[in-house]
Amino acid sequence: PVTMMFVRGLHTSLVRAGPRFPRIYPEKNVPPLITEWVPPEPAVDVAPMGPLKDKHRQLWTISVAACLSRYPRITPDKTPYELEYEKFRKFIDLEKSCLSIDEIRDAEEAERRAKNPDEMSDKNLDQYREDYIPAPRITADDRANNRKSLNRHLQHTLLLLVKTPTGWGLPTVPLGTGETLRAGLDRCLVRTVGTQVQTHSVGNTPSGCLVEPASKEGGVGKKTFFLRGIYVNGPLTLHKDYSDFVWVPPFEMAEYLPENLNKAILPFTY
Repeated sequence: PVTMMFVRGLHTSLVRAGPRFPRIYPEKNVPPLITEWVPPEPAVDVAPMGPLKDKHRQLWTISVAACLSRYPRITPDKTPYELEYEKFRKFIDLEKSCLSIDEIRDAEEAERRAKNPDEMSDKNLDQYREDYIPAPRITADDRANNRKSLNRHLQHTLLLLVKTPTGWGLPTVPLGTGETLRAGLDRCLVRTVGTQVQTHSVGNTPSGCLVEPASKEGGVGKKTFFLRGIYVNGPLTLHKDYSDFVWVPPFEMAEYLPENLNKAILPFTY
């Protein structure tokens, strides 16, 4: 009885105290979950941040690289194991399963038309059933190897690569003074593809980092942080600093990127 009284008293005190945590979502003035996309303002170049010194007194410059991806549009190709399993399931369904309603109706319709060939039934499936032909998985841009098009490799992720006077790479900007990595990513995206392309920045933290130490003692090294963005839609307007661009899947990046850069971004390019 003493234990029960203590529990009841504890329960009463908790109820009277009310919830310990505030409501996460207010009941009024809740903004809509889906809002209309507003084109961003043109990117404005900011003063780059000076080199930073680490605990070993080594100087580093900080840059932000945008990994702008177009996500897959269709399901990936089936593996040999999946194809074999699909064949096995079709065999089991054909041999072991019962007839569906549509199959029973088709059999009855065929039997009725066999007895009366001149009779036209209102339930004649040939009058309203259309043969469904799925769209091809291989597009015209796949056959033409048009690497500037987004309508290729629909089952894979495509990554935007740009060409500078020093070679191919990711769109990169130096981090501005007082600027966060996320703000640097947004500025880099708008600067690279223009204001008519709708993109979505993924998170505030980088997905990877490429460290390039100084070539000589006392020099300045370079750290490039990779942040991901998602292409939604819109026509691309390339910045004047870039002479060319391509959309490539992960297995084609090695044709354009240096080995160290390709290894740095390949683990999170999916």
